[in-house]
Amino acid sequence: MALQAVRRRDPARLVLAVPVAPPDTLAALRQDADEAICLQTPIGLGAIGFYYRDFHQMSDAEVTDLLARAPHPIESGAASRAS
Repeated sequence: MALQAVRRRDPARLVLAVPVAPPDTLAALRQDADEAICLQTPIGLGAIGFYYRDFHQMSDAEVTDLLARAPHPIESGAASRAS
């Protein structure tokens, strides 16, 4: 999961921000983040794709590749928290 992959980079703070999510899914994802921000949590959400113009499925390989190409901070989160 992407949140867990980012957490392994030891960020000082991990914030999940999504425009829409089912309440139960958001509750589960909150456990992997320091903070979760969600604009809409409709009950009976149905298909999440209805809330997006483009909601194509990403493979695990695509997500892993995007995370690998993301810039790495100069200092790790643990090092900056220690100072």
